[in-house]
Amino acid sequence: MAGIPESQKRGLLEKLHGNAGVGVPVAGSNALSCYQQLYALYFSDEEYLKAATVAYSLYAALDRALRQSGTGFAEFRPRNAVSPFARASGQVSPVLEQQRSALLMLISALTLCPAQRLLMPSADRPDAFIAAPEVETDLRAVRRWFQEATVATRGDAVTLEEAKQMLSEIERRCSSEDEEMEVSAS
Repeated sequence: MAGIPESQKRGLLEKLHGNAGVGVPVAGSNALSCYQQLYALYFSDEEYLKAATVAYSLYAALDRALRQSGTGFAEFRPRNAVSPFARASGQVSPVLEQQRSALLMLISALTLCPAQRLLMPSADRPDAFIAAPEVETDLRAVRRWFQEATVATRGDAVTLEEAKQMLSEIERRCSSEDEEMEVSAS
């Protein structure tokens, strides 16, 4: 983004960050396009740690969506959303395919980071804000609040090796889903 005034650059990045959090980032969605643009902008500016953060955030958003759905992948199958990887291995879930892509982006960015490590808020607790107790006189309630706040703000360190292991797990899941589809088609 060379040549763009800093205020316009900051405004663009803020809008992209805001729009990335709206909706589930599956193929064809505005949210996914925003994640991809953010990653590309940071990566091209050689801000590899920020690019890695965007990639991991995309992965975590997809993971949250899957866990919250409770119904599996079916509701996330957009019309005509089949990637080359999905075509080569059969029709795997677009969400798994997007998680795979996010992990490949993460691995690419972490490879270029000096520490090859990223510290992110836990995917299990994206709500890292815990409301303080109302005026409490009960010391146990105050201690419980501090314990909850400690858990909520604990981050996940993601190393390059862990990202590669996560990718292997997603590819294993893609393969097993592909095998299940072949069996059901027989």
